[in-house]
This record gives sequence, C-alpha cells and structure tokens, in this order.
Amino acid sequence: MARLKKSEIITLSKDKGLKQHQIAKLSGYSEGRISQILQEHKTNPDYIAFKDQKAEILEGLQANIINSIEDEDIKKASLQQKIISSSVLQDKIEQIRGVSQSLSDNQINVLINNVVNNYVVKDTHQPEIIDVQGIPEEIANNLNEL
Repeated sequence: MARLKKSEIITLSKDKGLKQHQIAKLSGYSEGRISQILQEHKTNPDYIAFKDQKAEILEGLQANIINSIEDEDIKKASLQQKIISSSVLQDKIEQIRGVSQSLSDNQINVLINNVVNNYVVKDTHQPEIIDVQGIPEEIANNLNEL
C-alpha cells in the first residue's frame, strides 16, 4: 500500500471530513501518526498565518481575478452567465451596504428562468410582468419595472 502524502491526509480530514481511523486505514499510517500529522498542520506557522489573514488573502486573489477580466471576456459570456454574475454582484453590494434582501435558491431560479424565458426565448418587444409569490415586495416591484 502506497502511503499518502501529508497534504493528502490533511485534505481527507479537512475537506472530505474523514475521521482519523478512516484516514489511517486508507493511508497505511497508524491512527497516532495521523493525529500527529493533523496536529502539526494546526500548529504550522504558515497555516496559522493563512487562517488569521484568510479574508485579506482571498480579497487579494479576488482583486487579481477582477483586474484580469477584460471587456472581451465579458462580451464572450453567455446571457445567462451575465445575468447570474450581475445578480451575485448586486447581492454582494447590498450585503456590504446593509440592505440585503434574502431570496431562497428556488426563488432565484424562478427569477432567472422568468427573465430568460421572457426576454430571450420569446424575444418579445413588450416584456410580461414577472409574478413570483413569496419575494419581498420591493424586489417584486423592481422586477416588474424591467
């Protein structure tokens, strides 16, 4: 049996949620050695620094990704990708401003399907009023004004 690398053991524990005894069976190491590897990871200065600065690190990565997007990339995106992306961005803007309106995944899917069906599939000149029950009135009014 080939022994797993430490990084693979950490992944099995953190990302896959396996217990130490399960990882021991898969890895060829004893349960005690698995415990030691996971403890070393928790006390690793690089891991601690990442854990403590995760938000800042991820914000830096996010800025790099956003700065790498060109107008041509946006033009290549499908209508559905543009709608979903703009909706996610709007949600984040509202969260930052503290005016977030929560919608369930089902309500979001209904909204996206209605927009796509009313504006793309039917290619109508006069959009129909989107009637979705259970969403906040302010959002429904904004959608109906589209």
